[in-house]
Amino acid sequence: MFDTNVIGSMVCAREAVRRMSTLYGGAGGAIVNLSSVAATLGSAGLYVDYAASKGAIDTFTIGLAREVACTSGATACGLHSGPTAMSCRPCVSRHTCV
Repeated sequence: MFDTNVIGSMVCAREAVRRMSTLYGGAGGAIVNLSSVAATLGSAGLYVDYAASKGAIDTFTIGLAREVACTSGATACGLHSGPTAMSCRPCVSRHTCV
């Protein structure tokens, strides 16, 4: 889970900054990282590993935006999706008991 969601996002961001950075001849641009409301809800008892990886993405995105915005002409932001009811998993509620 972490390899795909966190390390994958970091590698993609590194390569995007290399190509977008005005320091290296790029025109600037925006990196959009995908997160989830699970990062704040925690997904206790169901997908806590997923929630933790999305929390890591949130933290990474904030740091990346601050690091590259002033020097490279690139920026980063995060997009949070909400819970989705699917037949392959039980309903996740903000009020799920632990």
